[in-house]
Amino acid sequence: MTSALKALTAAYYKLSSLYKNPTRYLHGMAATDQEAELAEQHAQLLALFESIEWAAQAVKPAIYFKALGLLYEVDDYRGRVIPSIERAIYDEPTASVEHFNVRGKSSPALAADFTDPKMRTLWKANVLCCVAAIESRRKSIDPGILLLELNALEEFVRRKLHLPDEKLPAWTTLAFVRTAQARLARRREAYTYVRDKLLSVVECLDERATEIIEMLTMRTERLATQAQSGKQRKLDAKEREKMENEIMDLEDDLIFIRRKHTLAILFNFGLDNLQRGFLDIANHACQAARFLFRLHGHSYHRLFNELLMIGIKRARTSRTKTSDFLALERELTRKILPQLEPKEGLGNAKMYMYGLRELAAIQHACGKSDEMQITLRKMERLSPLGPHWNSRISLLHCRAAYAAWQGTAVEIKNRGDGLLRAALNHCEMAFKHATGGKEGIESYPNAQSLLDFIKDTGNRNLIDTTESMITYGTVQLFFKKYFDATANRAKRDRAGAEALKSARAIIELSKNGNPRLLAMGHLVAADVYRESDAMVEARRHLETAKTLEAQIQHEYVKDRRRAIEEKMETTLTLYKEKCGHIDQAEDRVFNWYIGNCEDKSSITKIADKLGVGRDRVKKFIERQGPTSPYYRLLKLDRPRKKSKPRKKQA
Repeated sequence: MTSALKALTAAYYKLSSLYKNPTRYLHGMAATDQEAELAEQHAQLLALFESIEWAAQAVKPAIYFKALGLLYEVDDYRGRVIPSIERAIYDEPTASVEHFNVRGKSSPALAADFTDPKMRTLWKANVLCCVAAIESRRKSIDPGILLLELNALEEFVRRKLHLPDEKLPAWTTLAFVRTAQARLARRREAYTYVRDKLLSVVECLDERATEIIEMLTMRTERLATQAQSGKQRKLDAKEREKMENEIMDLEDDLIFIRRKHTLAILFNFGLDNLQRGFLDIANHACQAARFLFRLHGHSYHRLFNELLMIGIKRARTSRTKTSDFLALERELTRKILPQLEPKEGLGNAKMYMYGLRELAAIQHACGKSDEMQITLRKMERLSPLGPHWNSRISLLHCRAAYAAWQGTAVEIKNRGDGLLRAALNHCEMAFKHATGGKEGIESYPNAQSLLDFIKDTGNRNLIDTTESMITYGTVQLFFKKYFDATANRAKRDRAGAEALKSARAIIELSKNGNPRLLAMGHLVAADVYRESDAMVEARRHLETAKTLEAQIQHEYVKDRRRAIEEKMETTLTLYKEKCGHIDQAEDRVFNWYIGNCEDKSSITKIADKLGVGRDRVKKFIERQGPTSPYYRLLKLDRPRKKSKPRKKQA
């Protein structure tokens, strides 16, 4: 080994030890802030790594892959991207999933001896680099494609590296791959898959912890026995130094395993449940993780957990409690954001972005529009921004625009539609960034075509996609109110149909795993039907949202449901201002009767149930326009054929 490789190896183990175990200063009792030391040692390893001409080496040693993987992992933890490391990950042939193909005839994986310790070390390091290469593409590639690559990698680990029957397990490597699978699956809202993967990660980490504890016990007992013997003092001193170093390495590994366990089950469990609206469960998970991160976590792990807890508090706060939002704003700006702000080589740009997003959401809830715009400009200056962050920032701009529209004038007809158009443009941009598509929501003629696009090619980030559709539906409802106030019936009906289209797509996408987003879809639909006087259908969607709301603890959902409920009529009223002509009164009554039909699968069945002609039902639905809950029946309408009289037999 050359002197350069020896220096690189020493720097690697030094950084690895610090990254794995931030409890050394307090002798394993609790973690301390090691961010400055971590940054310094990372810079040293990076300088040594980049000083070596790797291209001149025909076969790269294991230390190359181990150093590359560690540099990338620490970069990811610190919320930074080093272009040279990212390029090295991208360009490395052995970081391609094809390198691990256990089925191909010419695969390198078939020729290797996986019982050889050096070979196992090399391939484990290759796996870590491959996971890094896959995860670095998650911002721009469909997570379904990346999951297939991780599945192939998992198969390689299980078949070639993880050999417990031969006493050659690879528990940590297997856990590393499965953690990456869970992270990507969460972007697709495959929560059952995420839960199963995280539980398997915990099992792997438990097995590895058992191995470490057994080895620690054995070495500690040997040290105690040698200390009592008093023989061969010179040899014992060398053995003691070697064994003490082995014990320190095992202690580092054990602390690292404990932290991975906290990240896998408590922290990720809290994040999953926050996204779905189960705030009590999320809060309990984050509270438990908070204590464990203090014992064995790095500073940014603890701070990200604190950010999640602020997000939980915000979601549990009603929009009427401005003082509570102001308290959250103070906590965020005074205690958390200063520690995350990137400056002088420290800070964490990725978590700072999360913090600013949370701050903008709180400022929106408080009605602090000017402060919110300042926060959004700070977010936009943090580059490079990936598509997912462009989507989230666009959504925040959209909410700021329609909030400003609501405050421009008391009379809706005097507000104009400029701010609403700006809001709609931001919303469409958010959808494009989230899906990776070139067309906005408005370009899809109906909910089914929108769903087909999302499911086939646009599911890069399903949560951000669904959030953009909820906001789109909200903006279109504001348009509907504006065009109603300005007596533009054609545009009013178009806006209502667009809102209903987005609501139906949201309900379909969220029905199997996310009650928070599903409730919001039903609330958008309820608001459309309420505006269209389809009160029975509106109330049905409202009741469904209320049932979902009981499963979660999300005050925003409750606030929106109450706002719609307050505008809902408890009885069918026929006041003159609502029904200026007797035909309008008749339509309201007819709408109520249709809504109460049990079977509304066709115009014919509705007509039969009400005892009226098909044409009357059909013309009523046509008058109601695209916002009618029964408008789709027009396409299905087929008049009943008159049965031909049977011919009499001769």
